[in-house]
Amino acid sequence: MISCELIFWRHGNCEDEGVLRGKTDSKPSAAAIEAIAGRAANMPAPHAILSSPLRRCRELAEAMAQPLGQAVQLQPRLAEMDFGDWDGRSLNELWQHEPMEAWWQDPWGQNASNQLPPNGETMQAFEARVDDAITQILLAARDGERLWLVTHGGVIRCMMASLLGANRVAGFYNRLDIPHGACVRTRWFATAQGWQGQLIWQDMELVR
Repeated sequence: MISCELIFWRHGNCEDEGVLRGKTDSKPSAAAIEAIAGRAANMPAPHAILSSPLRRCRELAEAMAQPLGQAVQLQPRLAEMDFGDWDGRSLNELWQHEPMEAWWQDPWGQNASNQLPPNGETMQAFEARVDDAITQILLAARDGERLWLVTHGGVIRCMMASLLGANRVAGFYNRLDIPHGACVRTRWFATAQGWQGQLIWQDMELVR
């Protein structure tokens, strides 16, 4: 049975903390990049490093790849959701003056007359993009490969919901705390029914 590992890394903190950061190409914190890349250096090396093209991911991926002598493969479909008119705005302002809380609890319960975020990507379109990206990465992977994907919190939540069979479960994304610098390890198997994935929890006994 063909199998491979996809290890998802969320980018670190950025210099414009406190804003809704989707397509906004924020400058990453140099200290965060150094810290996360330092953690990555102590892990088994990947066969390839793929990254969202947004600089908060790209620059982290480049820092991870440099000591390995690898080139980063940019994957536009691993970019964060496009939040349209909400993108780049203060989170406090959005929670106070926009229907963001209701949308976040059930981002699928919309129709053409009340599409949210305004002028942005629908959650349905975002999830379809991410699912397609992961499928194409898996189809191109070789048996036994370990790949690092440097991406965003929304992309990782979408992957986890799909893997756990919690697609379009209202409130599910809100229950996943994916901090900056988080590392989420998954293993995937090619089966007659398609790719099947597992979330792998780190055994802390092995890393003391």
